[in-house]
Parts: sequence; C-alpha cells; structure tokens
Amino acid sequence: MAAPVDPVLHVQGLTKTYPRKRTLFDIARRRPARRIVALDDVSFSLAPNEVLGIVGESGSGKTTAARCLVRLETPDAGSIGFGRHDVRSARGAELRAIRREMQIIYQDPYSSLNPGRTIGQAISEPALVHGLVSRDGAADLVRDLLRRVGLP
Repeated sequence: MAAPVDPVLHVQGLTKTYPRKRTLFDIARRRPARRIVALDDVSFSLAPNEVLGIVGESGSGKTTAARCLVRLETPDAGSIGFGRHDVRSARGAELRAIRREMQIIYQDPYSSLNPGRTIGQAISEPALVHGLVSRDGAADLVRDLLRRVGLP
C-alpha cells in the first residue's frame, strides 16, 4: 500500500457571492439587498499528476471558482492551499509565484487561443514572460510539454 501523498491543491468550503442590484420595486417594498451565490461550500483536493476538469452549464460558477483559485476574485469564505502556500493570505511576491505555477485554461478556444500565433508561441509565452526559459530554450520546453500530454 502506497503512503498518502500531500495534495498539490486543497480547497475547502470555498464560497463566493455577489451583490444583486436592488430594483425600484425592491426599494419601494423595502426588501433588503440580496446576494447571488456563485459558489457554495466547494471542496476538493488534487494530488500530484492528477487533472481536474470543471464542467457545468453556463453560469454554474466554473469561471468564478478558477478566478478564486488564482485570487483574481476574493472568496467570501473557505481555504485554498497550493503546495505550502495559503492562497487566500498570499500577497506580493508569494502571490506572483503561485500564479506562475497555477493557471486557468478556459473552455472556449476562441477566447484563449490567438489564431495569429502558433501553439508553440502560446505555450512558451508564460515561461518567457516569467523568465523561466530563454528564447533559445523555449522550443525545447514546448516539445517536452507537448510530448508529456501525448501531442506531436
């Protein structure tokens, strides 16, 4: 029996709501401001080499969850652990380091892929921007990454 492995990503009780605008009817009826629940107590763990795909209908919270994980949105409640980092309390250099390692891949290829660029350019750009490889090493990195996922 294999020893338990620490998760790479651990999310517990993630909750995010947004204020709903009050209509004139709400104000006239003295109804309190309501909130739209985008995420309600979302929890999961991801072990090394595991892949997670979030699937759901439009408006189900997929993008909100991803944006909370990389702290583009601030969750209302819950915890997000990425390796040894507490994502919710990360600031400055620590948050930038987390974002270098954890990224969102959107479901719509038209919004995430630029038809004027090759897939190699799209894959190598983050590594070049963050100084992880040189221009000379970018092609090797792209070949290795594509090989790892079974693409020529």
